[in-house]
Amino acid sequence: MKKRRDKFRFSYNQILMIVLAIFLLLIAVIFLIKSQEINKEKESRECETDNECVASACCHPSSCVRIEKKPECSNRFCTMDCEGPLDCQAGHCGCINGKCSVVSSSK
Repeated sequence: MKKRRDKFRFSYNQILMIVLAIFLLLIAVIFLIKSQEINKEKESRECETDNECVASACCHPSSCVRIEKKPECSNRFCTMDCEGPLDCQAGHCGCINGKCSVVSSSK
């Protein structure tokens, strides 16, 4: 009784196509993972430029937020005390490492 080995024999072209398909699938997976990492990085960034950051409170703010989250300050009156890090031009809001932060004006 002869065993048939022909049944599972692949030609050179078939092996080449299988290797090529696996290679292309691997490349596609790498690109997908990379694009997700880039999107996560962009989502975690609060800002790109200083113009996107403003004070987080109307009076004596101690932190900064993205401009879309700025408080409504049209009918507010504040004291002239220089209490916070942004009062009396002691600092300003800026984008540092993708986060809105207080930037000291002193040098």
